[in-house]
Amino acid sequence: KNTGYVLGPFLLIVFSLLSSKSLLILDSLTRRRQVDTYDGLAASFISRGNLVVDAVQALYSFGSCVSYLSIITSELTILLDLDWDFARQALIALSLVPLVCLSLLRSMKSLAFTSLLAVLCVLFLSFVIVLRAPLDDVCSLGTRPLKAYNNDVREVARSLPLFCFAFNCQIQFLPIRGELQRATRGRTAFLVCCTMFVCCTLYALDAFTGYI
Repeated sequence: KNTGYVLGPFLLIVFSLLSSKSLLILDSLTRRRQVDTYDGLAASFISRGNLVVDAVQALYSFGSCVSYLSIITSELTILLDLDWDFARQALIALSLVPLVCLSLLRSMKSLAFTSLLAVLCVLFLSFVIVLRAPLDDVCSLGTRPLKAYNNDVREVARSLPLFCFAFNCQIQFLPIRGELQRATRGRTAFLVCCTMFVCCTLYALDAFTGYI
């Protein structure tokens, strides 16, 4: 909505390509340095660089968990029609239980079932958005007229972090690649390209129908 139906898909493609390139660079560097972790890669370039990387990863993970908990509790409050002030603490505590259990798993392979469930939920959500879009009355929603691109630079700039975060999977890339069978350079590149293509397609489909 902040970018328009021409500029928006263009930015989706640009950010998906940039994210793909960064993943391929990570893959190439770790193979060249013969390491398979971020702290190992940092230590191979800078003395004690692994400490900086560990701190950044900890901050990123903490911020992500806080954001996701906020989203989970706000959505559950709406779905269950609960009073926010009363239910907030209880919902956060209940949501923490499965998140902590999942975080204690030592292998990414243990998340195979939950990952499949998450993908199915995303596909179901996309199906509902696409199916419902023609049924909604645009005027009643108060949506602005459809635009090919937005002339307001500030609104476009505010949307850029969302485009960036939409393809943000770098921190999970190396652990996942480390547990793939026959993770050759070619197979890894194929996986990255397919993943980014699917994500970009789903984002564009949801965005178009949601905007309409």
